[in-house]
Amino acid sequence: MTEQTLKGPYVSSDGKPELKKSVVAFIDILGFNDTIKKASAEGKGQELLSHFHMAFREGIHWLGIEASNKATRLDHFKNSRAIKLFSDNVVIAYPIRRNGESEFGLIFDDLAWFQMWMVPRGYFVRGAITVGDIFIDEITAFGDGLLEAYEAEQKVASVPRIILTEKAETLTNEHLTYYGNPGESPQNQSLLRDADERLFLNYMDCLLIAEAEQEPMYYEIEKHRDITIQRLREHANNSAIFEKYAWTARYHNFFCSEYRDFGAEYLIPLSELDRPFSRLVAMPVTNL
Repeated sequence: MTEQTLKGPYVSSDGKPELKKSVVAFIDILGFNDTIKKASAEGKGQELLSHFHMAFREGIHWLGIEASNKATRLDHFKNSRAIKLFSDNVVIAYPIRRNGESEFGLIFDDLAWFQMWMVPRGYFVRGAITVGDIFIDEITAFGDGLLEAYEAEQKVASVPRIILTEKAETLTNEHLTYYGNPGESPQNQSLLRDADERLFLNYMDCLLIAEAEQEPMYYEIEKHRDITIQRLREHANNSAIFEKYAWTARYHNFFCSEYRDFGAEYLIPLSELDRPFSRLVAMPVTNL
């Protein structure tokens, strides 16, 4: 067999595969297996494939794959990260060169744009970011960093959010000490703390990137609102699934409430989150 030259950031100086300490993310599309099964049962498998393929193909542009609008940054970092795509999953990793802050910033940016693209198109994203050893090339992904990110996505993320593991949070807290005013740090824009104390990616913040020059991306906010309401209504009778989209609704409203540009018309009405109690059997009307 002819020996091939390995390429990429996870290759040693002598051309061998090499584990490297990295910022690693594992990303999954929430409920995608069930979506495939439902579409197949309804004879809409081809329709789903066409829709998902288009959305996913456009989505990975935001990860830097054929993303000409991010060419300057990608030219500088093109040998500094690796991406592995399979089915509805994404693994992305940046080898840590110094203290990891740059790599965290890059992966936050990549994933925020990816998530913000996918959700309004009906594909709610769940995932985890960690720090660990990994090797990635065009054939395989290997290492404890991948395992930790995958396990956190499966066992901890639970709702449509991209969380930070404890390792990632520890390093992020260290990065905050570099700033005289942590409230003005980029991390304070990119991340939020959830009710369970987990840090997660504040992906909607990417919509404000051109706010100073133009205006927020109102159309994407509206699409995010509308698809979330649609899913809440679709799963109103399934508590486990409903609560996942209720989380997205609460996050949507929290984000909008922080910016005066997004008035009440951009919010998800609280009535969509109201699931009233009921009797087993209707009680007779009485006058008290």
